[in-house]
Amino acid sequence: MSVENQSHLNRIALVDSQGKSMTFGALKTSREMFASILFRFQVGGGCRVAILLEKSLASAIAIYTCVDISAAYIPVDVHLPKSRIDDTLADCNPHVVVHNQPGLFPDNESHACRIPGLEETFITVLLAPNYREVESKQAMPNFFTEYVSYVLYTSGSTGIPKGVVVPFDATKAFVMWASKSFDIVETDQIASIAPFHFDLSVLDLFVARYKKATLHLFSPEQVRNPRLMSEELSKRKISTIYATPTFYGALLEFGKIENQDWSYLRSVLFAGEVFPVKQLHGLMSIWNNVKFYNLYGPTETNVCTFTEIHRDNDRTEPYAIGKVCAGHEIEITEQGELLVGGLHVAKNYLNRSELTAEKFFTVGNTRWFRTGDKVEVDGTGHLLYKGRLDRMVKRRGYRIEPGEIESALHKLDGVTGAVVVEHRESHSVLLAAVVTTDGSRNFDIVQLKSELFQVLPDYMLPDSVITVNEFPKTSSGKIDYLKVQQDVVSSLHK
Repeated sequence: MSVENQSHLNRIALVDSQGKSMTFGALKTSREMFASILFRFQVGGGCRVAILLEKSLASAIAIYTCVDISAAYIPVDVHLPKSRIDDTLADCNPHVVVHNQPGLFPDNESHACRIPGLEETFITVLLAPNYREVESKQAMPNFFTEYVSYVLYTSGSTGIPKGVVVPFDATKAFVMWASKSFDIVETDQIASIAPFHFDLSVLDLFVARYKKATLHLFSPEQVRNPRLMSEELSKRKISTIYATPTFYGALLEFGKIENQDWSYLRSVLFAGEVFPVKQLHGLMSIWNNVKFYNLYGPTETNVCTFTEIHRDNDRTEPYAIGKVCAGHEIEITEQGELLVGGLHVAKNYLNRSELTAEKFFTVGNTRWFRTGDKVEVDGTGHLLYKGRLDRMVKRRGYRIEPGEIESALHKLDGVTGAVVVEHRESHSVLLAAVVTTDGSRNFDIVQLKSELFQVLPDYMLPDSVITVNEFPKTSSGKIDYLKVQQDVVSSLHK
């Protein structure tokens, strides 16, 4: 994925949120200079590099450089509460952190990087305070026994985020598949909507680089502004977009996309959550000469099924998630759980051997993952998504373990018990916090969000809080989560 074709060096590789561009030649120079700096600190094959940067040319350069030198990149969301950032760094134990905040790690040595595209960026050495300069990768320490492309953190049911470890071979197989499946070519203008800590970004970053297409980086602030995104996507002549249904729904409702020129738009890819049919049809009515693809797969498998959507005006149920991708195998258990095996499957969860043993298994030479998703096969052989076997929630494309929010709630003064359940309002997935208390304080949603925001990302904050005397129980004495959910829906719709 890193071999450069010299004839492409004058073409545009990256365009940032403000329109600043970088050619493939400049990108190559910046990567080589950054790699030489990392080598000085013994960072090479098997090392872990945490990237604590806003989405930018700098963070893209850092990611590409890590892959070049066979180091694992670990993108950390700079907008997370500090305690969660600290927990993530402690868990992944990186060799170095790439960031732009001098003094962020006062007890560790930091070194300024001043190369094209990486101005005012710092490397803080965490695992090698007594570093020495080395001349070759062979002298560098290995923290993984095989080359790993990246580690992405997702919500964990125990209250601690879990790191999904994805080997280089899995990333390469995915990039080869995606490049071919969506006919990406060098003239494509690809929109990078997802943040780099979200697995949708893997397709954006590496397919664009592999096919020498231009990648346009959009900031979180831009992505949250549908009117601005509508104008920018049209103005930049974007040909391929990969995003969540939440993004497209906002674009349809508030972006006034009917006023823009979409003659360059060729492919619309979506994943991460169910796309409401009414919204999807509305989008297809305006973008009527565009191919639409539904992609499915958890972070642990990247995309494992997909299908091109052909509009059916009589359809009211969500469209199928498709058939298995080349390089994957699937099985469906008696309980309807989808099992996925093949080239794209992750290696394990970092530092979570018990959870790894529970969710991953190997048959012959094939690595398998238990998705926890329930599926059915329709009459055409396509898979239909039918929900979860466990309590996991998908919201704004993120996987959320209610147990992690409940763990945070239990730490609040006055809370004696907590259950978090999802419910739907219009096209949105909402979260309700149901709590029992010791009576020492009143709870309102504004105060609750304010306290939880210190430890949880914004997409995990509840939308409402309900106080109860006790939780309903099953016959075995356990909390009856289904009854709690039913009670929430009834309470909120009185």
